[in-house]
Amino acid sequence: MGMMEEMMEKMVCGMSQEDRRKMMEKFFAGTTVEDKQGLMGKAMPRMMEMMPKCVEMVVPQMPKEDRVEFVVGIIPLLMEKARTGMSEDEQRDLKARVAEKL
Repeated sequence: MGMMEEMMEKMVCGMSQEDRRKMMEKFFAGTTVEDKQGLMGKAMPRMMEMMPKCVEMVVPQMPKEDRVEFVVGIIPLLMEKARTGMSEDEQRDLKARVAEKL
C-alpha cells in the first residue's frame, strides 16, 4: 500500500461519524444523484477492502469496554445483513463458517 493510501486510511478511520458525513457532503457537492450512485458503486469494493484494515488499526486502540460493545454490536449486524436473500441452508453454512473462525 502506498503512503497516500495509508494516510487516507488513518484519517478516515479516526474521524467521527459527523466529520465523515460533512466530508462526504463536501466531496459530493454539485454532483447529480446518478453521479453519486456511479461513484459509490465504484467505491464499494475499495471500502470493503479497507474495512478490515480500519478495524485492525482502530479497535486495539479503543478502551476495553468500548471494544466489547463494538464487537457485540457489529457481529450481529454483519450476520443480519449478510443473511439477506439467503436460503436456510446458506444461512446455516454462513453461521457455521463464522463459528469456525471464533
